[in-house]
Amino acid sequence: MSTSLYEILGLTKAASPAEVRKSYRNKARDTHPDRLPRGVSAEEVQTANERFRLVNHAYEILTNATHRKLYDLYGVWPPPAGASAATSDSVPNPSQPTPGHYGDETRTDSLPPLTEQDRVKFMQMFEGSGAQHGFLDSHRAFELLQKSNLQIDTLKNIWDLADREQRGYLDAPAFTIAMYLVQICMSSKATTLPSSLPQRIYDEAAKTVSRAPIPSDSIADNWTMSPSDKAAFSNYFDAIEHERKGYVEAEVAATFFHQSGLSDSVLAQIWDLVDVDNDGRLTREEFAVAMCLTRCKLAGKEIPAQLPPSLLPARTLWS
Repeated sequence: MSTSLYEILGLTKAASPAEVRKSYRNKARDTHPDRLPRGVSAEEVQTANERFRLVNHAYEILTNATHRKLYDLYGVWPPPAGASAATSDSVPNPSQPTPGHYGDETRTDSLPPLTEQDRVKFMQMFEGSGAQHGFLDSHRAFELLQKSNLQIDTLKNIWDLADREQRGYLDAPAFTIAMYLVQICMSSKATTLPSSLPQRIYDEAAKTVSRAPIPSDSIADNWTMSPSDKAAFSNYFDAIEHERKGYVEAEVAATFFHQSGLSDSVLAQIWDLVDVDNDGRLTREEFAVAMCLTRCKLAGKEIPAQLPPSLLPARTLWS
């Protein structure tokens, strides 16, 4: 697949916002991993996940006016060192001290160790970052790194050291490297970053494994959701709930679930089951139940006539 964000969505640079949205809906539907037949190889699943990630990554960049201008100007994302970019409110800063001065290059043998405590802390941050399919796309990662208020040149160097394979996204070990370097810069333990890191740092980071992988067919045999299922579905919810109201409107939810390829009648049946209070919107819990039912249907299971007790949103049990 092309690395041009426009070509990924089948567009030209002249595409209007409406054309971007329309093309995204079509591409997301066609490349959604849930449309894979059962029994495909792990390699095919990984390839499908990567295609779907690239489609979503392109959409997120091209629907943000500021980011699209930067991409059009430089042709890459994140933008190169020295590119104009606004900083955000300060956070998630792993250590919280004031940024220091950057001067001579730091010797790699003087770098502090990447400790077990650091790995646990960074893993918790990764799991709360909105990563999907075990990957944090460059758009979200760049926003997250900007919150450190470090200089743009420093953030670009951090990205290059973390994403040394130039994949355009961060998995859990690469994210750990990035936050480790942010922590070093923020605590003034290094005057500037080295041009490369010793292999021992990458080896330590490789011990970081996400505790919330996207499940493949873990819910196909019963009507329960494991903690990893819920975490995965929550990440999907965060990806489409941009206004942080705690719910998604029917139109937004419908656009998302149509990507599954299920018929309108089946999706309507799922909606009637999960919208327990008939308010025309889905809370995080209701959305997770809808995801569970959708995946079970795609796995060949019939939708129940009523929600099993194990899938009832907690608040309905309190009423």
